[in-house]
Amino acid sequence: MNELLSKYLKVFRLIHEQRPGLLLYALFFSLTTVAIPYLILLMTTLVLNGLLAGDSFGRLLIKVLLVGSITLTCQIAQKFFETKRDAAYNEFNINLEKATTLKLLTISYFQLQDPEMRAAYQKAKEGTTYSGGFNQFIRSVLEDLLNATIALIIGIAAVVTLLWADGSKILPQPWEFLVNDWGFALVILLCVVTPIFLNLILTKKKNEIEKGLFEFYTNVNRQSGYLFNTIFDYQNGPALRLYRGNQLLYDEMIKQNNRFLKRSLEEDRKSSNLTDGGNALISLLLIPIFLLVAAKGYVGAIEVGSIFLYTGYFTQLVAALNQAFVAFAAGNMLLGFLDFYFDFLALDPQENGSLPVEKRNDNEYEIEFHNVSFKYPGAETYVLKDFNLKLMIGQRTAIVGRNGSGKTTFIKLLCRLYPVTEGRITLNGIEIDKYDLKEYQDILAVVFQDFKLFAFSVAENVAANRHFDSQRVTDALYIAGVKDRVATMPAGIESILYKELDDQGVEISGGEAQKIAIARAWYKDAPFVILDEPTSALDPFSEYEIYRRFDDLVEDKTSIYISHRMSSARFSDRIVVFENGRVVQDADHQTLVQRPGLYQELFNAQAQYYVEDLTDDQLATLFS
Repeated sequence: MNELLSKYLKVFRLIHEQRPGLLLYALFFSLTTVAIPYLILLMTTLVLNGLLAGDSFGRLLIKVLLVGSITLTCQIAQKFFETKRDAAYNEFNINLEKATTLKLLTISYFQLQDPEMRAAYQKAKEGTTYSGGFNQFIRSVLEDLLNATIALIIGIAAVVTLLWADGSKILPQPWEFLVNDWGFALVILLCVVTPIFLNLILTKKKNEIEKGLFEFYTNVNRQSGYLFNTIFDYQNGPALRLYRGNQLLYDEMIKQNNRFLKRSLEEDRKSSNLTDGGNALISLLLIPIFLLVAAKGYVGAIEVGSIFLYTGYFTQLVAALNQAFVAFAAGNMLLGFLDFYFDFLALDPQENGSLPVEKRNDNEYEIEFHNVSFKYPGAETYVLKDFNLKLMIGQRTAIVGRNGSGKTTFIKLLCRLYPVTEGRITLNGIEIDKYDLKEYQDILAVVFQDFKLFAFSVAENVAANRHFDSQRVTDALYIAGVKDRVATMPAGIESILYKELDDQGVEISGGEAQKIAIARAWYKDAPFVILDEPTSALDPFSEYEIYRRFDDLVEDKTSIYISHRMSSARFSDRIVVFENGRVVQDADHQTLVQRPGLYQELFNAQAQYYVEDLTDDQLATLFS
């Protein structure tokens, strides 16, 4: 119970932090919503009692105007607080989305990539979408609990009033105990509590159905989403048509839809039966309550018109308490999704050092790996093991090796995207995690093999900023060999790429996108230039053109280049060969190509594929 209460408090705290006042508006909305039916009952009772007592028209009119004015005031207040609540809730949604987005952008990369965190985030997103999320929690769970609390207070007051009310008549035996203090209270208690406990059982069963249905829907939605995206993606069109895969996908889509429909109808029937059964029991147990109140009226303990008032109060109480327990059970299920947001927003980013990185005009930054070992979160196998490597100042280093040898992981550790599992990495003799993260990463310009461009302008993609130096952007595009292509676009360097944010966006090829990513690395003007498979989407000639401008690209910087294409490694001063997470060879191209070993084996295996694609002059330059 303490853990459950703690979770509720965490969600309340999150709601208050993201939009102060929202909970208060919800409270006042509940107060006015609950008050209105009670006031209407009170007004009806006053009129009935007045008529039965022979009150004058003027006296009846005063009573009606007084209660009516209060009721009208409550209705106006209810609408006011509803409007304020809805506006505050919209602001809460926006603030939560902003906070979540900011957290996604600022938590460390290894936290973002953690499979458990990603699974929990996905479950929370799907769960809140399916169940209504914070909207459902505030408008149903929270407000139903508030309504029940208010109804309970009024109900207790009504019971106490009736207990104190003694009549002048006596009921015949054995019914006399029904209007006595203990008998009246006991029967009322049983009639109120019985449906509540029954509905707790029914609600638990309904929640089990809902939970199973949610997991089923999540699975079906994921599968249907895959099928729909596969069909909708125009790039799959040729394969689907040439291999007649259309019918295969269509049949699978129909199969998923039929499975979804069958399960939905079955679960809806079960849930409906449980709901109907609970409602029927509540209706049955209201009968003895009505009889008890009528008995009080019969013996003269209350006025005849008040029978209507008290039966209405108890009807409201039973309904409110029943709905509250349903809401409480639903809220407990919702907490499993909502609680994630509190923990997610409380995530601390990767430990950040405080040391500033020395600003050097000579770019003399030396990085060294000291017995570094690393394995990904949840993995058993080390990707790098007892790894040692020093990156020389101003040197052009090529990293080569088979797939899975640890090349890209080496770059991610170098960039502090992941912390090392064992060992340390130093910059000019100081461990890199002691430096301020932003300042450290500012000395690195990286093009990853899975680079990303965004649906912004070419210039904004190159500068990674809304504010850019147009001439430097143009120079960067020239260095990357894509200046002429950008010049043909409608707005030049200010042309929007892709159509996600602008219908007039320009679609570009994978090779053109890769060149723009290379231009982005040059634009940053960082002392370290790191290129991880930067030409994987280029044909051999375009690749050759990139390397022809390699001197302009890296200038006097320390550069690290990763490639599966051995022919490109000759542009480097030094070639480091990786295998099984370790350095197995380390020399220049001329030395390694003549020495038996992995580099010679890989180079000879690939060289034949370039012979047919390059001109004689290019080949002479490439293999000289």
